[in-house]
Amino acid sequence: MIKKGLTRKKLASSILHALGMTALVFMGKAAYAGIHKSPNDHRELQTFKLTNELSVLLISDPKTDKAAAAMNIAVGSNADPKTRPGLAHFLEHMLFLGTQKYPDAGAYKAYIQSHGGHMNAYTAHENTNYYFDIASDNLEPALDRFAQFFIAPLLDEKYVDRERHAVHSEYKSKIRDDRRRSYAVTKQVMNPSHSFSHFDVGTIKTLGGDVRTDLVEFYDQYYSSNLMTLVVEGKESIPELKQMVEKLFSAIPNKEAEPINVDAPLFETGTLPAHLSIKSLKDNNTLALTFPVESVRDSWQEKPLLYISDLVGYEGHGSLLAYLKDQGYANSLSSSTGIDLKDQAAFKVKIELTDAGLEQQQKVIEAFFSYMELIRRDGIQLALYQEQRRLKDAEFRFHQGTTPMKEVSHLAAMMQRFPVEHVFDAPYVMERFDAKQIKSYLDQISPNNMLVTTQSPDLKTDRIDPWYNTGYRVDTLNADQLKNWQKPAAIADLNVRSRNPFMADEMVVKANTDDAEVSRPEVVFERNGMRLWHLQDTEFNTPKADTYFSVATPNANSSVEHAIMTALYTQMVSDRLNESLYDAELAGLSTRIYSHMRGFSVRVSGYSDKQSVLLKTVTSSLKDTEFDPQRFTMLKDAYRDELLNTNKDRPFNQTMRELFRLLLPQWSAEEKVAALDSISLEDIENFVPNLFRESNIQMMTHGNLTTDDSIALARIVEDQFVPAQQATPEVESPVVRLSDGKPLVQTLDIRHNDSAISVYYQGEDTQIKTHAKFSLLSELVSSDFYTQLRTEKQLGYIVFGTPVMMVKTPGLALVVQSPVAEPQLLETHIKNFVSDLETTLKNLNPMQLDRLKQSVIAKVLKQDKNLTARSNRFWKDIDDQSLDFDSHEALANAVADLSIDDLIDCYEGLAARQLVVRSYGQKHKAENGNSAEIGKRCDTEIKQKKQRQEFFET
Repeated sequence: MIKKGLTRKKLASSILHALGMTALVFMGKAAYAGIHKSPNDHRELQTFKLTNELSVLLISDPKTDKAAAAMNIAVGSNADPKTRPGLAHFLEHMLFLGTQKYPDAGAYKAYIQSHGGHMNAYTAHENTNYYFDIASDNLEPALDRFAQFFIAPLLDEKYVDRERHAVHSEYKSKIRDDRRRSYAVTKQVMNPSHSFSHFDVGTIKTLGGDVRTDLVEFYDQYYSSNLMTLVVEGKESIPELKQMVEKLFSAIPNKEAEPINVDAPLFETGTLPAHLSIKSLKDNNTLALTFPVESVRDSWQEKPLLYISDLVGYEGHGSLLAYLKDQGYANSLSSSTGIDLKDQAAFKVKIELTDAGLEQQQKVIEAFFSYMELIRRDGIQLALYQEQRRLKDAEFRFHQGTTPMKEVSHLAAMMQRFPVEHVFDAPYVMERFDAKQIKSYLDQISPNNMLVTTQSPDLKTDRIDPWYNTGYRVDTLNADQLKNWQKPAAIADLNVRSRNPFMADEMVVKANTDDAEVSRPEVVFERNGMRLWHLQDTEFNTPKADTYFSVATPNANSSVEHAIMTALYTQMVSDRLNESLYDAELAGLSTRIYSHMRGFSVRVSGYSDKQSVLLKTVTSSLKDTEFDPQRFTMLKDAYRDELLNTNKDRPFNQTMRELFRLLLPQWSAEEKVAALDSISLEDIENFVPNLFRESNIQMMTHGNLTTDDSIALARIVEDQFVPAQQATPEVESPVVRLSDGKPLVQTLDIRHNDSAISVYYQGEDTQIKTHAKFSLLSELVSSDFYTQLRTEKQLGYIVFGTPVMMVKTPGLALVVQSPVAEPQLLETHIKNFVSDLETTLKNLNPMQLDRLKQSVIAKVLKQDKNLTARSNRFWKDIDDQSLDFDSHEALANAVADLSIDDLIDCYEGLAARQLVVRSYGQKHKAENGNSAEIGKRCDTEIKQKKQRQEFFET
């Protein structure tokens, strides 16, 4: 998401406030000419309409390495005919499969991918959004292909049957996804006259029969230029971009289509209040409170519901979540505008409950309404509104870029929600504090206007959702249940948040006192057991910085018990710090504390002004080994649920995760669950000091910090952890080397209708040339693999080839999740595809090779669009010991030097080191009966390799 806000206005607040007025208007800002953009955004912009009423936004950025475009159509699943659920989604799929000018079904995808780009689309309730990016030299040919989607798509009958199977595969792939299941069940209790309540994915049945006729009618009725908004970003000048767009998009017909309007309420009168119980698959307990409210679209300048959401979702001292955690009822809480439609909206609060909280839902809900009463009484404050506004102003003023593809997709959708001059700043405008308006939304958040939704695996249900086979139950809430919520008792521990102690006093970009020629981090502080890398970076013109440090220690992952204790330790520290970290987050300072194979790391990102305050807080808590026993028990239970739930993830995710688990020093979820019960709080309190006794600390600061600032931050880390060091070993993450000519198979037992397979080909060494070969081979493979196995053979919705880097070991994975084919058949298709690659490679000419190389190089050398993207790149180089900070340039150069013979050489050795991870769908498992294939595993062989230390050299 693009973060932008407005520069500060002169206020007329004191007069209005002194007069006791409830509305305050922020005034006095200099008028904008045209589009309101960040002072930090130096690109040229222009908006206009073509003669066919297509609205266009152009972005000219001469420095960009990627061009991008997005088309948003103001129609989505809200226009699905009642007899054709999923038709809008199906049409989105079909547009990619050929046009009159470019009839080959795979031509668009192949062109984009072979020129360093990506492409995708999504269908939402009110809109459908198509987008792509590409190497900046290739914008016009890509736009030509893209424009034809909306001028003359084939919607070819020969692909209709194939693609509805693809839609069905997409539907089936998420049949056991609890979020999708909950979403579908919630629709069952909504007003059937409102299109939001309808099933919108599509299946083989809903898209059966003569669906092409309906498809063409839908396209002809709604895909009209007057309902479209186009955003194009490129390195060309505005006049050049405009000429491009006029030439390529003026032919889109204007059918003068009418936008979809819905008059029905989201919930029928008399439906609410109600209690919806949903039987989940994962071991999670969640409570959601949903309140239909008036639309917030027209109050985007005031944002009353956002103001309320920020107060309800606050996690600091005195907050609702802090109280529920103290009571042992909850682990997390979030609040948001859960549904945001043109005609109406819904406010939603979601609470992750403990088992005790699940039993005490009535008290949890009563506490929520007690907090709401507190907000009504004390929470409608000008000072808090101004604090929120100040942060949004700063976000806008010091805007940092995102990737062009994300930006154009977002802006194309925003153009249909906001005045075009506000598409950049609308999400961050807080123009006017209106107490009456805020109160009016608070009044709608009441017990009588509420859907309570409880989700847990052990709930009693009496109905079945027809789409996802989910058990659910609907109960009416009676007067006795509502009584305590309508007049809740006051809770002394609750209070509305106060002013934020982490708010930056200064938001200024510091003058670069270091060597301005330096563009990469340098060591500015070093002692035995600790090293600090630093770069003051003003390129992004932001008062923000990233401060990262990592504590590497062999004790963290030397056994499954140690891995568990390291994970629980970092989770307990984060939990204990939650109130402080949330205040910091609100003030623009985010913190991550997380464990990994070599120890644990801390990342602090945001405004540099208060980073030292936050870092002292974090490091002090990391050193403190006294933890709350009650919170330990709850977090341990939550961790167990998290581990158990990994086995309920989508099959292809599990097969990919297992590749890494097998070949790296990691432990399976089953191993961790088996060891978890034996671990006590005392064990962890005794274990934590060992993490620091044998440790090595790497630290990096990057951004709006001078060398002196950086060293001062390093001293904070040094003072806490270095004195405890008794040894400073180097800690490695070795990768198992597979044996030549001995492919291994690991079969997972996954309860899912789909089968899945990941076929992994491991590189021969860790040299940069081998990395380059696999990057180039993956580029050659990915588009054709998708086209052949998904589009042509319809094996499944999830089909992809991807390069795989394990530490420094390159590889390639070919992945399929399928509702129609069992793993052995999928493997046969994959092997046939790989076998056919030989012909492709032998026919490859120098021009095609050069195009492949340019595509890979464009991806490798992609620009850092913001400070944190650059920080992450630097940090990865430090982690990989690429201390010249030129890993991406080195890889690009290695790719540029490759020949066709190099690629053939890589291909010929591809199958030498092979690992297959697979799972059988329930139907396929039954069909295979007692076949030995179902039980085939390679755990023992891999374990023996680890014991013999058969690893790659690093």
